[in-house]
Amino acid sequence: MGARVYTSRAQISHWEADRRSISPEQLVDLDAALYANGQLVEFVAGSSGLSYDPDWTESLRTITNMWQHDVSRRDLIRAAVYSPAAIATTLDGWVRPATGPSETGTRRIGTPEIETIRTVATAFRSLDNRFGGLTSREGVVAFLDTEVGPLLKHGQFTNTAGPALLSAAAEMTHLAGWMSYDSGMHGAAERYFIQALRLADASTDTHLAIEILAAMAHQAAHLGHGPEAVQLAATARRAAEDCGAHVLAAEAAVMGAHGHAVQGNTAACARLLLEAEQALDRADRASDPKWVSYFDDAYLSAKRGHFLLAVGDHYGAIDAARRSLDMNDDYVRGRMFNLSLLATSLAAAGDPDEACSHGHEALQLTTGMRSVRANTYLDRLQTELAGYDITVVREFSTAVQQYRL
Repeated sequence: MGARVYTSRAQISHWEADRRSISPEQLVDLDAALYANGQLVEFVAGSSGLSYDPDWTESLRTITNMWQHDVSRRDLIRAAVYSPAAIATTLDGWVRPATGPSETGTRRIGTPEIETIRTVATAFRSLDNRFGGLTSREGVVAFLDTEVGPLLKHGQFTNTAGPALLSAAAEMTHLAGWMSYDSGMHGAAERYFIQALRLADASTDTHLAIEILAAMAHQAAHLGHGPEAVQLAATARRAAEDCGAHVLAAEAAVMGAHGHAVQGNTAACARLLLEAEQALDRADRASDPKWVSYFDDAYLSAKRGHFLLAVGDHYGAIDAARRSLDMNDDYVRGRMFNLSLLATSLAAAGDPDEACSHGHEALQLTTGMRSVRANTYLDRLQTELAGYDITVVREFSTAVQQYRL
């Protein structure tokens, strides 16, 4: 065993006797040597974060420990395993009554502290949209641990400041979840989403809670868990309709469509996409929070393009992908995704020349970007181009290889 995890027999003995601690890197090696499929890492690293506890004291301990753990032992949380089973327990917890902070701490909280969190979240969100989740994720987690954590632990929760602080903390925890998702750390992302939902629940910010449920549905569908995605999206949509949030109802419908598409339910997918468009038409966007500003007609067009490409309607996918490019230039990563979608659809339709042209445009936008999802889009495009043995395809493939060096 020592040889398999690059250490000595004596070191193994020390671990077993609890005389020496095991490093995160050694734990990952040990997990692999025991064919544990991440379960040993999970045992040490944190099932912490997977539970949705209705008791606020326990929730606060879970949330702050998760942030601290992430800062100090990043390799473990990066290796955390995504758990579809946690979705049912999370939804069950969300619909049941849960407590919020009631005790009075020693630290006064006011508008400056809350606005600081929201301003920092906005800045990090902008960096994420431009450079990808891997670039700024550690900064977000460190801010949550060192700045937000003490406010939650020691703050005086008045009628106005308390919910606002919890909502701001939920927003930033949600952002950490998206960054983890974009970085391919799906177990970590799931934990951040669950605890962001718990914070939103404690703050009574129903709109933000719906947005987080939609994010969880997005991740579940991306990982191929269609039924869980549909369940999350349906819960989010009911809540959005109950509070008259048309844009969030539209977003939830889109995520439900994605879940049905994963399962091959094309009729249900098409129906939900149409209902999403209708809900978005009814939405008043004037008072939208910043975290949902990305959801617009261009985003809907991209989702429709993915669906049409999946069912083999290449020309319909091309048309939808072209419309998806009528978007806000601030969303650099999103434009890269949509250009890649257009290029992939063109390649599938038999036009490798224009496909490579748009592929190069997408590749240029990845300069300085660290995003696992961006790499996934490029992989899909290269797979679609693999059947064309022509110069433009070979040149594009070389450019992608150089980008990854």
